[in-house]
Amino acid sequence: MKFSYNWLKQLTDFKQTPEELAHLINVHITEVEEVETEGTGKYTGVIVAEILEIKPHPNADKLKLPVLDIGRGRKIQVVCGASNIEVGQKIAFAPVGAVLPGGKMEAVTIRGVESLGMVCSESELEGSSAKSKGILVLDKNASVGRPVQEYSSTNANKILDLKILSNRPDYLSYIGIAREIATVLDKDWVNPLDFKYPKDTAVDTATHVSLKVDKKLCTKYIAHYVENIEVRESPEWLQGKLIQSGLRPINNIVDISNLVMLELGQPIHAFAYDKVEGNEIQVRKAKDGETIQTLGGETRKLNSDVLVIADKEKPIALAGLMGSEDSGVSDETQAIIVEIATFDPPTVRRGSKTLGLATDASIRFERGLQPALTEIALKRTLSLINEVIPDARIAGSSLVDEVPEPKRETLKINTDQITNLLGTKIPPKEIEKILTRLDFKVKLDGKQLIITPPILRCDIKEAADVAEEVLRIWGVDKVESTMPIVSMMPAVPNKKYEGINAIKDYMAQLGFSETPSHSFIAPEWANKLGLGLVDDLKLKNPLHSHWTHLVPA
Repeated sequence: MKFSYNWLKQLTDFKQTPEELAHLINVHITEVEEVETEGTGKYTGVIVAEILEIKPHPNADKLKLPVLDIGRGRKIQVVCGASNIEVGQKIAFAPVGAVLPGGKMEAVTIRGVESLGMVCSESELEGSSAKSKGILVLDKNASVGRPVQEYSSTNANKILDLKILSNRPDYLSYIGIAREIATVLDKDWVNPLDFKYPKDTAVDTATHVSLKVDKKLCTKYIAHYVENIEVRESPEWLQGKLIQSGLRPINNIVDISNLVMLELGQPIHAFAYDKVEGNEIQVRKAKDGETIQTLGGETRKLNSDVLVIADKEKPIALAGLMGSEDSGVSDETQAIIVEIATFDPPTVRRGSKTLGLATDASIRFERGLQPALTEIALKRTLSLINEVIPDARIAGSSLVDEVPEPKRETLKINTDQITNLLGTKIPPKEIEKILTRLDFKVKLDGKQLIITPPILRCDIKEAADVAEEVLRIWGVDKVESTMPIVSMMPAVPNKKYEGINAIKDYMAQLGFSETPSHSFIAPEWANKLGLGLVDDLKLKNPLHSHWTHLVPA
């Protein structure tokens, strides 16, 4: 997953440069696959130019012909449609041959006038889909002809591409990584996100929708009704955050859902209320032969391996994967149902494989999300809806269908166990401090630790898991290298394998080659070789029609 350096810096206080932060994450948190520069470095050949003169376009009232000084006494005329250009401005100019995120610059003729380059806006340098407010105006002291990167702060941001393992779904979120950075730096950390929103008690979710949930496949489902929605383009700050993490802005409701997924790691979905037939939402397995047109317009044929969200008539979303075109939020949508759920990971994975469909949501659900995260994500979603659409009326309560969460088990571990596993001595008080910083509930009695893992950490099950947490925060580099002390004993001769190896050597000397074969075989080949196949050795999912049985011993 890609993480913006500037965004992480907004969530936790650190002074490390992007490269230093990448090293810290690599040593203490997870593998950093790449550190790349956002925007800067993605465009080349863009230079500083000065506007000397602005002429009217002979064939278009809204277009202008600025004459530019591009250095070394060279002047050039281009066609420009921006309204904020003025004589004397220092601007970013992409001459013919310059490379922008959108492609290589070429000479073009616009309304009968040739343009030998382009005066650039900030969004064009960023490769952003956001609408530009006009050209990028640089500092008056910028030197004409110099590379624009020397003077523009556009996209001085760095993007850290992190490798996330399957046991850490919390790392698929900005808050998860920010909390870990603070822990490694031994800093106090408080979640800086806003979770407050006004509740309209006159609006009730239960009067607008009912739930029917298969609790074996969905341990928690929350629906929340919001009306008086105006669907439009998201504000620039929201679009920018999505673009930094590789997501395309769609509209304010979809963008809010994606932002919360990036922030907290919990996928969110919103249904257009008027498109939910019968005002009922069901979570069930698909019926064989059912179809759904997913976002993007592709029609998919379903079977019972796929978990769906349905109304009274039809599926309206693939649970944990993707919404449908029919129930999606559009410009005409005035009310929505916000869906937040915890789906069964194997079921989502099976549906993903069956349909050949992997999404940002499925990647998170397949790793296993905790039901407690749904309430946090709902509050954040509603808070953002209130911020972006102040006139929205948010229902006073949610509709919840859930399985009671089991009580978190405590672990009793002796600190000597941790020392023996790590091969280095870490004082018990230091172990207690590290685990407390990681949000564990810890009680230390002498060398005895009584530990309750954080509610979002389902991967902590034994002493080895705790030892790993302690070591990565304490620092793997602090462990001294020592040679293991082991007694050297001669190997016991194995007459059987000595004979086999002697035969192999002799056959090789005669010119034969040894070929390892597959452990699978088809019945027809087994009959030819005189092998009796056993039905118990038949494969359930053979990789090939010729490999249906295991070869008998």
